[in-house]
Amino acid sequence: AFSMMYANQVETCSVQFTLPRWGLELDIYDTFLIAEESMLWGVSGRIISHEGNTITLRDRLSIPAGVYDLTVRTPTGLLTNICYYDGQYTVSSSITYSMSPQQPFYLANDVIGRPQLFRLISISLAEDNTDIYTIEAIITDPTKYEKADNCIFTGGSDGITVDATRGVV
Repeated sequence: AFSMMYANQVETCSVQFTLPRWGLELDIYDTFLIAEESMLWGVSGRIISHEGNTITLRDRLSIPAGVYDLTVRTPTGLLTNICYYDGQYTVSSSITYSMSPQQPFYLANDVIGRPQLFRLISISLAEDNTDIYTIEAIITDPTKYEKADNCIFTGGSDGITVDATRGVV
């Protein structure tokens, strides 16, 4: 019951978007990260080139120059490294993974936020274009069962609070 109450408080955000053929690589219940600057979930972009410690970005980001966590997906999972963004088109990082042109990345920190984990709940072909997929997903917290078992979660200002000594408050 605690995990259901927790999920009802935090797993309340859903998204729907369209995606070209990359949708073929997704299955129901897959999880993925979404970076969205307006929601304070970090920022994302694509890489033009990576030589040594210099990563050239395809587009200028709308965040100030500074230190961020740079994350890229590799064949073995996500790789995160500290980097410096110059406020223009360049990121400096000692990341060892060799990134290819057009590879997506995201930058995050406590100011601009961190990407959120979503679980795919529906995927379908667009009716008017068989090259486009419609994706529906809901935000998820993979630690919800652990938090519920230990009674360590709280809801928002209008949500529930669980205290291990008194139960639901």
